[in-house]
Amino acid sequence: MGQDRFLIFIITGISLIALFSFSMSPFFQVNSIEFDGLEILSKNEVNSLVDNYYGENIWLLNKVSIRKILEQTPMIKHVQVEKVFPDNIHIIVEERVPLAKINNNGKYLLFSSSGYIIEEGTINMRVKVPEVIGAGYSLDQNNISFTPKLENIVQALAQVDKETRGLINKIVCQDKEITAYHNNIPVYLNDYQELNKKFRILESIFDKILQEDIVVDYIDLSLLEKPVIKLNNQ
Repeated sequence: MGQDRFLIFIITGISLIALFSFSMSPFFQVNSIEFDGLEILSKNEVNSLVDNYYGENIWLLNKVSIRKILEQTPMIKHVQVEKVFPDNIHIIVEERVPLAKINNNGKYLLFSSSGYIIEEGTINMRVKVPEVIGAGYSLDQNNISFTPKLENIVQALAQVDKETRGLINKIVCQDKEITAYHNNIPVYLNDYQELNKKFRILESIFDKILQEDIVVDYIDLSLLEKPVIKLNNQ
């Protein structure tokens, strides 16, 4: 009976050693990293941030460290890391949504609906969004603090799709009046009342202009009940 137990103990020990050796073998070294959710950032950009994890043992891989590295990128809001055995990492990325940009002393700041600064650079950024001029703002570390004017504009921009935001070159605020521009074509919005509705109507107008290849002189949304599209007859 004692010999049987000893034999079982030996077999179990050998099995555990073999299992451990197998788990540490090249079979479980990270060979590929896949990403989902990327719309703005390229796979190569994000992959370069985690390049050091290739060849690591997937059993010993620290998912938290990968998440922290990626979430240091301003464009990335949240990351979920999953191990896919035997040798794959699946990373789900939630990007921040750029809504607009401002010119801060010659440097353009691209920001999200919360005011988080996503990118700094020249006017030609990777994402087309309107430049907001004259709405006022203040800076608090990596965030833009909104004035009531800018808050209204940001809320309205958040209601339309990214294609519409990309068609608006700039939004100019003068006193109580606000005007948007699409390729130098003015869009008169009058005041800040019901700005959300005005931008949603503008979204529909842009769709019609693009679908029918219409050339216009200006768009007037001062009166929501009577939007005006002045055609260019030349």
